[in-house]
Amino acid sequence: MKFEISTINIALELFGILICLTVILCRNFLVGVYLRKSRTNFTLLVFCEALLLFVSAMTEILMSIGTRQASALLPAFYFQRYLFHYLLLGLFTDYTAKVFLPENGRPLRLFTMALVGVSIGFLAANLAFPFYYTIGEGGELCRGSFYILSQLPGILIFFVNLAVILLGRRNVEKYVFVSFLFYIILPVAALFMQIFFVRLDLANISFIIVLMNMFVVMQNQLIQSYVAQKRELQESKTRMMLSQIKPHFIFNTLTSIAQLCDDDPPRAKSTTIAFADYLRGRLAALDQVDTVPFRAELKHIENYLQVECTRFGELLSVEYDIETTDFRVPVLSIQPLAENAVKHGVGMKEDGGTVRLSVRKDAEHIVLSVSDDGVGFDPAGLESDETRRGIGIRSSRERLKELSHAHMQIESAPGKGTTIKILFPPEACGEEGEKK
Repeated sequence: MKFEISTINIALELFGILICLTVILCRNFLVGVYLRKSRTNFTLLVFCEALLLFVSAMTEILMSIGTRQASALLPAFYFQRYLFHYLLLGLFTDYTAKVFLPENGRPLRLFTMALVGVSIGFLAANLAFPFYYTIGEGGELCRGSFYILSQLPGILIFFVNLAVILLGRRNVEKYVFVSFLFYIILPVAALFMQIFFVRLDLANISFIIVLMNMFVVMQNQLIQSYVAQKRELQESKTRMMLSQIKPHFIFNTLTSIAQLCDDDPPRAKSTTIAFADYLRGRLAALDQVDTVPFRAELKHIENYLQVECTRFGELLSVEYDIETTDFRVPVLSIQPLAENAVKHGVGMKEDGGTVRLSVRKDAEHIVLSVSDDGVGFDPAGLESDETRRGIGIRSSRERLKELSHAHMQIESAPGKGTTIKILFPPEACGEEGEKK
């Protein structure tokens, strides 16, 4: 049975060392806010745990060997085992205080370090006057008369950590607060159980579980940080795109309206209203970076195309074939496609052409199509196209995919026009395009 327990301890400790090394290697890629506050402290904490596990594993191996030479090394390893245990408790308190009480945790940190220093002093005294423990003939640890005192620092540090976590709970997210409570409760429970189970290394087992949980929490922080940064970048790009209304478009539109005031006043009035609605919708979209009902996007497209029809006259025709508006789209994700169809398709063709907008609903998708019979282009060069057309299509594609889980298909060839189809999944549907 002794060999079996020793084997279990060694296996768990080697596994724990592997976990520690993994965390240390990954720490440079972890960008969670709590790691940035005390990254060095966390690295020391994990490194100290790795050393503790290494010393514990070596102790178990020397005990299993059982030779005189191996037994001669055991006092030094038992001493280091306790030493790294006390240091680990101190480093954990220092790390916890910097996370929960970055401004006011210094007194508690100093108290803990002083307690750790005194504990190490008593541990050194035990080498000359064994009162914590002695080493039996078989290399096993035999508890001394004052063994319980060796456990008191861990218990006191538990209450210090508990105080730090409770005092600073408002400074962190709830899941961080709960995680740190778990970090301190499990090892202390293991220390109490260690009093009754001498051979099984429950303390190190608990630290291994804590490290694995810390690693999961940190990975969660990394993912949350990455998603937040990606979303923030996308929203920044969206706002920048929405805010860019080319001055020459405004000047040309106003010039066209001015000419209509003499030639066709009713049309000048309707175009002015459409242009005002277009600008109003563009500005309102700056505060809407999520999805909107398609009917709102369609109204914006209609305003834009009405203005362009006034500018281009007979050179531009527009056709609509809308079966349903009962779905949602990212704000201003379809209008740039219609704008590309006009400016880079029909507008580049000498005799003009037609822009078509259609929406069909089948059993699997809502299929939205924006097409033109203009000059076309080579879709193979879209990814490297840094013109307004390429940037606009890529931005719409990314936002449609991220916010609506929609898939974009592009069919085009020079001289043969362009058709862009967007396939929306069933979950994009909703009653009157209401967000679900």
